[in-house]
Amino acid sequence: MTLSSHTSNSKHNMEDFNHPNEEGFSDPEEEEEEEEEEEEEDLNDKSTGDELLLSLSPPLILTHSPPTSDLLFFPIFQPNHQNKVPQTHEGTSVHQHDDHSLHQTRHRRNGPRTALDEIISPPFAWATDRPATVHTIKYLLDNNIPIISGEVQCKRCAFRCNIELDLQSKFWDIKVFINRNIERLYQRAPKEWTNPVLLDCKECKQKNCMKPVIPSNLESINWLFLLLGSLLGCCNLEQLKYFCMHNKQHRTGAKDRVLYTTYVTLYKQLDPEGNFVGCTIQHMLHSASNSIQRV
Repeated sequence: MTLSSHTSNSKHNMEDFNHPNEEGFSDPEEEEEEEEEEEEEDLNDKSTGDELLLSLSPPLILTHSPPTSDLLFFPIFQPNHQNKVPQTHEGTSVHQHDDHSLHQTRHRRNGPRTALDEIISPPFAWATDRPATVHTIKYLLDNNIPIISGEVQCKRCAFRCNIELDLQSKFWDIKVFINRNIERLYQRAPKEWTNPVLLDCKECKQKNCMKPVIPSNLESINWLFLLLGSLLGCCNLEQLKYFCMHNKQHRTGAKDRVLYTTYVTLYKQLDPEGNFVGCTIQHMLHSASNSIQRV
């Protein structure tokens, strides 16, 4: 074989390689291009299908489910909407969670019994059957009760004795003092009432020591004797409040206010109309001289 023939054979072989033959062989570059086109078509078809699925499928709702351990220890209770509202015997419905049922209604307690509705056994002839109440001076004089007595005790030697007071003269002293000083008192007891002057003891000769005996039983207090002797200041605050309570008087505040109320109330019990003038001229002059000495 010659060189020219060998060259021609090789050229034919190259052409057969570059061009597909009848048996189906093709160029590798064209195959790569075809594969790339097919991949692009597949991607386009896939994206179109995904968009179609998203448009047709319902929207997803993301919920947070608690862990299994929480469900075991903290179960979720669904409200029961089938509970019926209780019915009263009249057929009207009653709400279980009414606003008024949450707050207990505060009932006002009954106030203490007053002198108008309580009856006691009169501890003295000048006292009535009502607590902390005395008869009028007109009633006492008409029933021949001109003297008011009471028991006193020495603070030093504990000596006890009874003291008698003249009803008309002592009442007149109280009346004059109140009428003359009512404007300057300002509903407060003066020092003559808060620090009363006591009698001297005849046993131990101690001065200003005979204190009135005030029983622990409040119903047995000798209120009229304490008023006429200007000894109401010897009562403690509890005893004075007891008097004001049974006479429907304001009983809160300092002791001098409650003491003032006690004096004025007892004075009005003796003379409700304020026009008693039964004192004699001698008693009137004696009271006037005492008031001048005090001034």
